Amino acid sequence: MQARISYPEWPGKRSCSIGRQVVIRRCEYKRYKELAEFHYRAGNAPAVISDVFGAFFRQGSKSSRRAERLVGIIVYARPALHLAMRNRATRGRYLPGKNARAAYRRLNHEVKSIARVVVDPQFRGVGLAVRLVAETMREVKALYVESLAAMGRVNPFFEKAGLTRWPGRVSESAQKFIGALRSVGITKEVIPNQARLEKAITDLPEHQRELVLRQMYAALDSYQRTWTSRPIKRDWKKDIQRVSANMLNRPDYFIWRGHSARS
Repeated sequence: MQARISYPEWPGKRSCSIGRQVVIRRCEYKRYKELAEFHYRAGNAPAVISDVFGAFFRQGSKSSRRAERLVGIIVYARPALHLAMRNRATRGRYLPGKNARAAYRRLNHEVKSIARVVVDPQFRGVGLAVRLVAETMREVKALYVESLAAMGRVNPFFEKAGLTRWPGRVSESAQKFIGALRSVGITKEVIPNQARLEKAITDLPEHQRELVLRQMYAALDSYQRTWTSRPIKRDWKKDIQRVSANMLNRPDYFIWRGHSARS
């Protein structure tokens, strides 16, 4: 006796009906505060803002803007001046060279950075993050759109939207900090434990502590400069918390090339 197995044809990709009730358009940055709590960097403002787009849910085809609900937002910002992954992806197009001012001017003219993509938890899983990226990249009129994302491999919505992923690695400044810790007998395994890291550093002899702190703040400043251009204030408790939480992170770099630079 022979068994015959047949599989029904998959009906094809279907769009979510909720998604059809969402429109994406430019909005003011102040709207970001409505969804900021849902972002893991809720307490840190993005760098210099350039463009903001909101995703608005309409409960019916004739809904007025007053009845709309903000359910997602994407924030574009000026790019960080120095990113090793960008240099690799663009073959050194924005390296300072002999004329740093001209290189930075070109960078600000041609590149936009996606600083935030936030979706209301009630509207996740319907492809809204992909839409926010894919439908707005051309609107910012940049030669390149880029982003750094620590969760890029877990939730690959940047790739689904058309960006190319460059796998991340621990930064050179972070490696120097790790080397400084190793030179005084502290292993990098201590870093994710904030209490242990703080105690290990404060218990060091003064000359060793100064060495470690110098490398720690160089690495921390380098990290913070990837998402803010505001003056960095020293606060030991917050600084050690940031180092513990982020120093071993390897955010992926994402980049998309548009058709033309800004006019």
